[in-house]
Amino acid sequence: MNLALSKIMAGMQRIISLKFPCVEGNFGSDCMEPLRSHFSNLKELNLRNDKGLTSAMAQEILSSCPLLEVLKVHRIDATDVATGRPWVCLRLKSLAAFFRFHPTTIDHLQPLVLDQLSRLLRLEELHVDGRPEENGWEYPDFQETFDLRLEKGLDKLSTISSLCQISFRNTLQKMTGEEITWMFQHWPRLSQVRGQLNYTMREFDQALLRKRLLRRGIDA
Repeated sequence: MNLALSKIMAGMQRIISLKFPCVEGNFGSDCMEPLRSHFSNLKELNLRNDKGLTSAMAQEILSSCPLLEVLKVHRIDATDVATGRPWVCLRLKSLAAFFRFHPTTIDHLQPLVLDQLSRLLRLEELHVDGRPEENGWEYPDFQETFDLRLEKGLDKLSTISSLCQISFRNTLQKMTGEEITWMFQHWPRLSQVRGQLNYTMREFDQALLRKRLLRRGIDA
């Protein structure tokens, strides 16, 4: 289907939205080439489950599509972001991707990736859910995704004050009440949090953290 899809895309005069959220493996280099001619117009790209769109392709899209508002892709490697060009998609409102870090470089690379995220001032939805098939099995040397603690750079995201939803399911977070208080202060529009806040805590203590969110009217 790669070739057929690439021919269809090559014949289109203008692509503003491209969505195949439930399709796997159909997007590849054959499709990326015709898509490049539409980067200046592209507003939405949803290939959430398509592993054919590589991390390098996702980084190229983020650094080439100034009108992009929605991006949902399978995976983005931190090394591609750190070595790539700055993101230009400053109108982005919704971003969903599994951000992959190597445990030996996460302390160095996470601040660089957070710097790019911090420039997305219109961001309303951030979904950095882990991918179970890439956590400890198929890719045993990789950390799931961001470590969302203040000591690891969470404060860099104070600029995205329009954030309404954040999810980090299937990740190993170690957030405490300090991070919850920070969210209240810097993300005043936050209405939904999805994911385990602290996998090291007893269930009772985790419930107390969730209760703080619920008291603020945040769906947790």
